[in-house]
Amino acid sequence: MTKISKLYVFEPLQGEPTIHLLTLTKEEPNPESTLFTTALPNDFAFKNFLTTTDINDADYIILPSGIRSLAPSVRAYLARARTLSVETGKPVIALPSGDLAHRITISDMVLVRGSQYRHRLGGNEIMIPPFSEDLGSFYGVTIRDKNVRPLVGFCGWAGFPTLRSRVRYVLDTAFYSLLSSVPGLQHHAVYKKGVYWRRKSMELLRRDPRIDTQFIMRNSFSGSVKTISLPPEQARKEYVENMRSVDFALTPKGDANASIRLYEALSMGRVPIIIDTDMPLPFEDVLDYSSFSLRVPYTKISSLADYVCDFHASLSNEQFRDMQQRAREAYVNYLRYDAVFNQIFGSDSITRAGEVAMKNRTESVVETQSLW
Repeated sequence: MTKISKLYVFEPLQGEPTIHLLTLTKEEPNPESTLFTTALPNDFAFKNFLTTTDINDADYIILPSGIRSLAPSVRAYLARARTLSVETGKPVIALPSGDLAHRITISDMVLVRGSQYRHRLGGNEIMIPPFSEDLGSFYGVTIRDKNVRPLVGFCGWAGFPTLRSRVRYVLDTAFYSLLSSVPGLQHHAVYKKGVYWRRKSMELLRRDPRIDTQFIMRNSFSGSVKTISLPPEQARKEYVENMRSVDFALTPKGDANASIRLYEALSMGRVPIIIDTDMPLPFEDVLDYSSFSLRVPYTKISSLADYVCDFHASLSNEQFRDMQQRAREAYVNYLRYDAVFNQIFGSDSITRAGEVAMKNRTESVVETQSLW
């Protein structure tokens, strides 16, 4: 029997937007600065949780606002939620938000987050995809036959809008390269900006004669009206057409250790090439990502072209077509935003995370914000 979780919605945090989970439930608009968030299919539905105004009837307390920092006002907010949790015995669910959400650790609450590093992941944390549109539902899913050579696509931010941003990129990359050269700190290479992994990946693939590429490099982020540099309709058209017309979608991290592009690719039935920057993915305990994606360790980035060519050569046409179908199925059944929460709230994963959070509280309450 499927579990139905009951959520008591805590007070909002002043100045912070409501989390997607609740805006989508109430069909409220997303922040005006956010682009490309409305393409959701008719069957999009949250089925395995409901909200209640009766705290005594609830299974969990959920914070309706994203947690972007641990500023004093936020710590006071968390303290109020913690007090209610102690009084009622109900675990608190919080959703760290923003590109740097991985910096935030709250050990005595269930953290449902879209970005984290595997070496930092706690038992009270549940990974979810960043919110994305179901492009396959709106633009169609076409299953491609295998080409003689792999055709890899990318369309997105990988350049620099200003000289200042380029200089900051160079200094940032040099800093983490130096830090990761110190024995015991090698893993700090993963903290390099997403632009580094995107540019590095495209450079390696573009110059290899065994691989065909279709790369569109933009100088700014196109997902916000504040940074987009071309008409939104044109940006989306180019993005969708680029993904539709290739065999493999290159999906390195952004500033967060996550990629919206990864899930948009899966929605269109494209096989993603994941640059694994110590990146935990949702439902890894039940989803075999190797059955519909290519995952390349960041430590092997110099051999990226070999990984792609060997992977492509290992597939028959039938296997390649099957991978695309499995990509779409994984997205619809597990990784679309409604499916994610239906899986979480309809299973024991939220229960286990809640038990860890409550156990952590009896030992020590920890709130930390890392520099990395």
